[in-house]
Amino acid sequence: MAQRLGLVFLICLGFLGIARVSAAPVPSRFFLKSGDRVCFYGDSITDQRFYCAEIETYVHTRFPKLHVRFIDSGVGGDSVRGGWAGPINLRLKRDVFAFKPNVVTIMLGMNDGAYKPFNEKIFNIYKSGYEHIIRELKRHLPGVRIVLLGTTPYDDITRKPNFPGDHGK
Repeated sequence: MAQRLGLVFLICLGFLGIARVSAAPVPSRFFLKSGDRVCFYGDSITDQRFYCAEIETYVHTRFPKLHVRFIDSGVGGDSVRGGWAGPINLRLKRDVFAFKPNVVTIMLGMNDGAYKPFNEKIFNIYKSGYEHIIRELKRHLPGVRIVLLGTTPYDDITRKPNFPGDHGK
């Protein structure tokens, strides 16, 4: 019994030794730098904070000496034109520019597709809206680093489409 407890104790010390290893230094090519302010901008997928929390957790746990501030500016139902929280220029002014981020991620598109099969007119509105957002970010936040995140795939398993096809077909 004493030998078994001793073995358990040694294993625990081994784990504690691993846990005490200092965090890896931030690689010089890592995208985020100390002092960065990252704004997550998007629709309900951003608003849910799943991918945002994963990114924050990764950065804070892997690089604890890296001082990065994260701001979530996701709003459910938003699109490249805005939504219930206001038109796009108001959203950008209030929910992005006000925080003076130097890194902005954008994930929009689920609501822009109107849950219909591909339609060139709808796509052109989406494209010009996205271009407007990027122009405004660059104009109001000189030097901003922008990360464009593709939309998540449309889920036609748990929610059957009410049209032939889906966003991806």
